[in-house]
Amino acid sequence: MRCSIGPLLALSLGACAQTVVRPCDATVRAGDVITVSDVRDLDLLFVVDSSSSMAEEQGWLAAELPRLVSVLATGDVDGDGAAELEPIRSLHVGVVTTDLGSGGHALPTCERPELGDDARFERPGATLADGCAAGRPAFLAFAPGGDPVAFADALRCATTVGTAGCAFEQPLEAALKALSPAAPTRWTAADYVAPRFFGDTAGHGDGAHDGFLRAGAALAIVPFTDEDDCSFADPDLLDPDSATYAATSLNLRCAEHPDALNPIERFVDGLLALRSHPGLLLFAPVVGVPLDLEPALGGVPDYDRLVGPADVRDPRMRVEVDAAAGDRLVASCDGSGGVAFPPERIVQVAEALAVRGARSTVRSICRGALGSLPAEIAAAIRPGGTVDCVTRPLTRASDGSVACAVEVLPEVEPCDAIAGAAPALDAAGAPRVEDGRAVCSLAQRVPSPANRDAGVAPTGEGWWYDDYLGPFECAGDPPSRLALPELPFGARVVLRCEPETLGARGLGEPCDPGAPDACADGLGPYGERRLACDAVSATCSVVCEADRDCARAHLVDAVCASGVCAPLACVP
Repeated sequence: MRCSIGPLLALSLGACAQTVVRPCDATVRAGDVITVSDVRDLDLLFVVDSSSSMAEEQGWLAAELPRLVSVLATGDVDGDGAAELEPIRSLHVGVVTTDLGSGGHALPTCERPELGDDARFERPGATLADGCAAGRPAFLAFAPGGDPVAFADALRCATTVGTAGCAFEQPLEAALKALSPAAPTRWTAADYVAPRFFGDTAGHGDGAHDGFLRAGAALAIVPFTDEDDCSFADPDLLDPDSATYAATSLNLRCAEHPDALNPIERFVDGLLALRSHPGLLLFAPVVGVPLDLEPALGGVPDYDRLVGPADVRDPRMRVEVDAAAGDRLVASCDGSGGVAFPPERIVQVAEALAVRGARSTVRSICRGALGSLPAEIAAAIRPGGTVDCVTRPLTRASDGSVACAVEVLPEVEPCDAIAGAAPALDAAGAPRVEDGRAVCSLAQRVPSPANRDAGVAPTGEGWWYDDYLGPFECAGDPPSRLALPELPFGARVVLRCEPETLGARGLGEPCDPGAPDACADGLGPYGERRLACDAVSATCSVVCEADRDCARAHLVDAVCASGVCAPLACVP
């Protein structure tokens, strides 16, 4: 059965579907594809340095938290009353410290040498900040409509962790232990393997912190420290009497013996494994990078200058011993937010995560303000892909259905993880697989006449064709859309329709090049009536004057040729 396709356009920011122009031989395409980028919930982890040098930094962080909460709750980045970004649907915030003990060795700066605060949200016996009550929940939860002022104050209490923590900070290990479950869950990657920690202990993701991480939510991790990471693999590194490391001052051992630390790959692999898709992870450390090396909002950090080879790295980011002090490093930045030291390992993790498809940025703790970080975190919320416009009305059958099928190709999830989906079968009755992905057939919900008369959605699970609820901003007469269930991030969605189901002639429909007005009544990608018959492909295409007209119509790999947008491969 040969199918034609109704091109789809996603309404919401960040999920605009791209329409691929038809090949030169005018073969009818199997389907136009939307990649789901719907992210409405955020799980935010702060890893706060609790060592003795952090009083000033914790103070200014507390002062910045109301702005962070306001940006997330409203989407208003610049405080002008208008939302530049989408507000969150719900927010979870957890706070742990960098104190994981000192490998069991008694040190003056590590009061609990075995596990320290053990990367737990709840820290029994912790000193409370001024005005903060005991008995707060393990993690904080907020949704629009809540009291942002009260929430920001609760967050101030959680992030003011005091300065009695171990001086050998382990922010990377603390983040991994706080979030990692002891076994795979529905929100971990398909190949998840649970890491083990000092003392052969497990992570808290499905134990003490169960319920914090959610499937489909964006995960933002914010290490907040003025030192580099000292997540040790060899506990003897912190033994004052160790024969292996005796020649090195205890204060310099983390910097001078990187081979005794857990490798960067442990944290890159471990953090990525916490999400089903790398695009759901944001790693945003606030650390000792020089102020002028902070990237612009949405920009990519200059990792060569931050952690590149010696001949290109900024001199301030070089890990060097302060000759005058003898047992400390040279500071990398000194500003109104305090003094900090080169965060080499933490920035290396940020760079490696970005290479693997996660989002990452770096901000300077010396600034004394979060700067553009609230907007960076808010940008992790990207709604879209759950309601999609159909550029042409579809013809309903007598029972109210439309002769179309919706297939979903999740990146890692099985079909039974999607409401209303079942494995699509091939001619032999075996589950279909395309590009290594399971193909899931999504059930169609059909509105009854009573549904339409009452203006209510049909019941059940799956997708449905909506041309009556409105109002919604879709082109066409009448405006119409596909209403899709919540789908996993990174999934592909394909709409397949019988030719007789499609309404007016549209983009990609076969046409007669000898008939000048063959496409005159057609609809373009946004409902515009500016189509003409392309003589090369014999299909209706967008009228254009320059290549930019094709780009504006979201036609992929198309250029303006002979007055219409044509596939680049078809142009001599």
